[in-house]
Amino acid sequence: KGIRLNSLDLSNVRRPLVKTFINILNNNTGQWLYLSGNKKCGKSIILVSFATEYALKYNVNVAVVNSQSIVKQLSSEIFNDKESFLNDLSMLSNIPLLVLDGFGNEAISEFNRDNIIFPLLSNRSDNNLITLIGSDLSLDEVGQLYDVGKNGNIRYKQLLSLIRSNSAGEFDITGISYKTK
Repeated sequence: KGIRLNSLDLSNVRRPLVKTFINILNNNTGQWLYLSGNKKCGKSIILVSFATEYALKYNVNVAVVNSQSIVKQLSSEIFNDKESFLNDLSMLSNIPLLVLDGFGNEAISEFNRDNIIFPLLSNRSDNNLITLIGSDLSLDEVGQLYDVGKNGNIRYKQLLSLIRSNSAGEFDITGISYKTK
């Protein structure tokens, strides 16, 4: 159930994004998408509709998580419940499609980058699983945020490289107001 692709406003700016997703959907390529734009432009609705279409087509579970919430939960579990941390990280690493919404709004730290974000995305890359990332920030801006701590300059470049090497595209829909049909 949920929001379907055919209910979205397919304005000229959104068409390349939707076309790219349909290619990922039809070919089950394991490619990723990075979607950025200002608040209330429809990023979350678009990503949820993509996840819904994928789940219905392949009859699989998908996960849509808020980056800020899931990083906070996982960072707490690392110290308080290691078994839950490992189980949750494994689930997020192995679910066929993961939406990380609000990427870049999580608590930015060397610890979170190196123990949660990078391992999660690296595992998904290794498993060739679709990952859809939504953010208020461009990927370069997220990279600047993650340039923290010892070796930050190297680690944030690895993070950006990981995302870009798996992505079918980076799409900026800034300024486009959200509409459904």
